[in-house]
Amino acid sequence: AIPPPISQGVGGLTDFLANVIHPKSMYLVSENSVYGRGIGEALKVWASANKLTYNLSSFEPGGLDYRPLLTKVKFANPDVIMFASYLADSITLTKQAADHMRPFISG
Repeated sequence: AIPPPISQGVGGLTDFLANVIHPKSMYLVSENSVYGRGIGEALKVWASANKLTYNLSSFEPGGLDYRPLLTKVKFANPDVIMFASYLADSITLTKQAADHMRPFISG
């Protein structure tokens, strides 16, 4: 089977954001890879069409400390934060975000 283009792969997410969350701003933290850039471009187009403030920061895969990057995200204070990376970096980002950005993360 041939996987769908990345632009189609974010459709469920963007539908959920548009119909349930109604954000005014979004920040994407993505790895500097074909996957991360593809997600970034698809979300940028969607955010523009839906009049969201959109920010993007990318990183090189395999990092150990994302706190400086997460500080930048924290100060932007977006309604939605999304990570676009493969599993190992997603785990590290999520753990560090939970510790570093706790006052900003609800739930």
